[in-house]
Amino acid sequence: MNLAALGAAGATAIVQATAQPAPRVDLQLVAPTTHGRWTLSVTNASPIPVRILADLRLLSLDVTPRSSRTVHCELPEDMRPDDDLAGRRLVLPPGRSYAESFDARLFCFGDTRLDAIAPGAAVVAHLGWGKTASARSRLVVAPAAGASTAFAGLGRLDSPAVAVPDEPTEAPRLANTGLSNTSGDRDPEAPRLRLESARAVDAESSTYAEIPVTIENRGTRSVTVRFRPETLSFDVDGPNGSEHCPWPIPPASATVDAFTTLAPRETTTLSVLLASYCRGRVMGLPGLIFVRPSLDTTHASGRELDIPSFGGVVTAERPTLLRLRHAARNQVPQPVPEPEPQLEPLDSPALRGAPQ
Repeated sequence: MNLAALGAAGATAIVQATAQPAPRVDLQLVAPTTHGRWTLSVTNASPIPVRILADLRLLSLDVTPRSSRTVHCELPEDMRPDDDLAGRRLVLPPGRSYAESFDARLFCFGDTRLDAIAPGAAVVAHLGWGKTASARSRLVVAPAAGASTAFAGLGRLDSPAVAVPDEPTEAPRLANTGLSNTSGDRDPEAPRLRLESARAVDAESSTYAEIPVTIENRGTRSVTVRFRPETLSFDVDGPNGSEHCPWPIPPASATVDAFTTLAPRETTTLSVLLASYCRGRVMGLPGLIFVRPSLDTTHASGRELDIPSFGGVVTAERPTLLRLRHAARNQVPQPVPEPEPQLEPLDSPALRGAPQ
């Protein structure tokens, strides 16, 4: 037997097999809101099974706001996966889909990108590394093991463009205006304080998550307030649950230097480490965390020192978007569950004309 000829014939067969066109695998994006969860689905609309990388960390978004340039959104490099993705490979039989929901703000992070997710914006989703990927470990779509038909794999899937819908503006709720409303509606000279925190904070982990909190005197007179770490608390909501995080010990007896006097329209900012308040598991996983600060001086007044000071509760109107890139060091990382294919309705546009 001529081994050289056999090798040449084998190489020709491989080239012919890999030169076959890839089956139809459709990427679909549903973006029903500017501030909620979106859904990404991958549907195998072909007659043969395929293997995909079912990992949202490979997702990127091109967002084009009205009358503005396109903004590219993706996770930072240290949140994207390496080549070890064996646990995320998923076989899709014909007519089956993989679907997963996500918050686009995790990918479109920072002021410019957050502003891009606006009503009327056009969004195109991409899943994978790029169109030129060649190695099997860099393919997002590849032949399933044991499949009788070989084909050229795909390094990236692209969705059709979708539009973010227009959303009505809700009327502000008094309980969540961020202003102290002790008696301000009746007395225009009563203390009116406003609490705000940073719009977005990017942190390696909860250990390094520093939240700047700003208080502003919105009244017409100067006001004295105990604006200190011990009078702050945070309501935190993330992928690992929700938690109210107060200062770990009750406020100590006040001293004169613990109080700050703010003139009308004056502000002051205090930066604190969130890990000093939240000791539970709520921030144990990477992802997007919503952090809303509150100031409570109900039991932290200057009465003992004969200092007239503000006594009440002020809550920030808007939470801080905190992106944790890694799990906390004192937490055991939880394994990412392997997704399972989900059946799409038979009349789904992605499956029309596909073999059943």
